[in-house]
Amino acid sequence: MFATRRRWGDAGRRISLIAVATGLALAATFIGSLLVLGVALYDRSVADSRNMAVALQQYALRTVTTAELSADTVRDKLLMRGGLAGIEGDRAMHQVLKDLSARLPDGSGIIIVDPAGRVVANYAEFPARPVDLSDRRWFLAHRDEGTNFLISDALLSRVTNRKMFVMTLAVRRGEGGLMAIVNLGVPSDALIGAEALPQDRTGVVLTLLKRDGGLLARSDFPDDLLGMNLGPVTSGADAVTVLRSRPVDGRMAVEATETEPLYGLVARASIPLMQVFRPLFALSAIGLPLLIAMILATNALGRSLAGQHRRLEQTTARLQVVLDASHLGTWHLDVRSGASEMNERWAQIVGHTAGEITNSSQEWVRRLHPDEKDHVLQALSDMLEDRAPLMHLEHRLRHKDGHWVWVLDSGCVVERDEAGKPLVATGTLLDISERRETEKRLRILMGEVDHRSKNLLAVVHSLINLMPPDELPRFKATLLGRVKALGHVHTLLSEAGWSGVKLAKLVATETAPYRSGPPPLIVASGPPVTLHAAAAQAFAMVLHELMTNSAKYGALSAPTGRVAILWAVPSDPALPLVLTWSETGGPPVVAPTRDGFGSKLLVTLVVDQLGGTIDTAWQEAGAVITITVPMAAIVPQPQATSFDLSATAS
Repeated sequence: MFATRRRWGDAGRRISLIAVATGLALAATFIGSLLVLGVALYDRSVADSRNMAVALQQYALRTVTTAELSADTVRDKLLMRGGLAGIEGDRAMHQVLKDLSARLPDGSGIIIVDPAGRVVANYAEFPARPVDLSDRRWFLAHRDEGTNFLISDALLSRVTNRKMFVMTLAVRRGEGGLMAIVNLGVPSDALIGAEALPQDRTGVVLTLLKRDGGLLARSDFPDDLLGMNLGPVTSGADAVTVLRSRPVDGRMAVEATETEPLYGLVARASIPLMQVFRPLFALSAIGLPLLIAMILATNALGRSLAGQHRRLEQTTARLQVVLDASHLGTWHLDVRSGASEMNERWAQIVGHTAGEITNSSQEWVRRLHPDEKDHVLQALSDMLEDRAPLMHLEHRLRHKDGHWVWVLDSGCVVERDEAGKPLVATGTLLDISERRETEKRLRILMGEVDHRSKNLLAVVHSLINLMPPDELPRFKATLLGRVKALGHVHTLLSEAGWSGVKLAKLVATETAPYRSGPPPLIVASGPPVTLHAAAAQAFAMVLHELMTNSAKYGALSAPTGRVAILWAVPSDPALPLVLTWSETGGPPVVAPTRDGFGSKLLVTLVVDQLGGTIDTAWQEAGAVITITVPMAAIVPQPQATSFDLSATAS
């Protein structure tokens, strides 16, 4: 019996030992699992915070770059205007502000502030309310300190009543005087709020600030943080993830910091430790004795982690949508292997799909313009060898169809090895062909305006020299009438962008005073004809002289007088345009005994300036004047229906 008891006792001890060993094994397994899981959770939080910081830094850089380009566009248009006179009623400028604001994050906007600190143009309302911003620090910096470009701390906007940070650009005259300030505001909740970078984990905070600690935007932005300075960013903090006490709320958090060197933007992403290790705490609460529960909890944890990963992937996808909406191409370069990766937009800029672009850096190099290739490669080398913090330049890339596309190419090193050697560089590509073409057109237009102005001054000079100054009042009235005729045609040319003036519209404008009552004193008809700018100026003066002479001595001086203006375009381009001025119903016509100033002016305009002919028949019923002008004075156009002034005169 004692032996049996000993055997059972030994078995019991063995069972106990096995139970203890199993318990210890389970405890060791559980604790080991907790340690492995804790390390994995921490490593994931490090990667997540760093990825979020990089994403925020890149998105902020793209936003600021787009905003600066928009500010440059507004500045150029203000300089072309020459000042702010009449800008409150300038709908074209209001539309420019509205269109440029649409390129920025939702809720962003552009306003123009005058040197007194008042809002004079606003993208969101027309006319703009004259809100006083003269006490803002950015305004004082531009006015008193000579600052040209400034990114201001977050503030509560007096224009939109939203928390936002502003980028301001001073517009100065040639002598350095302040003409205006272009103000671009970006709402904090649009840049890194729930819509732009959604986060569903409690306590995760994304922050954008300046190197001096000035707060620009925050995913959770209570009112008491406005104006708070978080302290200057220490040197060497870029791309370093640390365990630290988070500013503002003091919570222990895993925090990543990325600094953008061009504008001094600092992006931070922090995840509280309680949030990082929440799955670990939940698993610990299940208990050591419950192995099945532990396995189920582990599975549940895996599903939870997978779900969080999916949500982070959704966040990345939504951020990619934001990047795509900004029309920016992106590229990544593995420095050691030379492998590169371009997104769909990068491929579209050069006329390809992403599948047609290889993963070799030569894909980019072979598209460089020969005149710029050495310069671009030198800029890339300077960035990779730390001679420059980033690559930021404009150059051309060859499109699939062979033409050249102007791009703004920006990039920087985002990953280095322990020795500080670059491993990965990333950047963006923006198609600026339209902007370059606009700048080219503006230069051409300025040259054309200069040329036209000199021509106009020459015409006025000729008018003054040809006119006999016999009586000062008569001289003044006659000169003013002819200058007014020139003013009419210049208005028409300006409306058409100096591309030409329709002859029918020119006739209607110059003869308007004699078509006011039924029946009209002047009727006109002819096919559609568009005159070049120089020809339009000459025709305006010719019509004015003919009307003035008729009003004094011809048909327009009598109530029963009528004038018919007819023109015809020959089918043969070698033949000239023919315009006929016919008068009837006026006083008896007598041929003049000498050529007056009007006759000399007509000869100067038609014969000398346009290379045409003028023939006058002094018939008893009224004068008939036939003018021919070479077809070179006409802008070529397709066939269209004829114009009849008499049909719309009433």
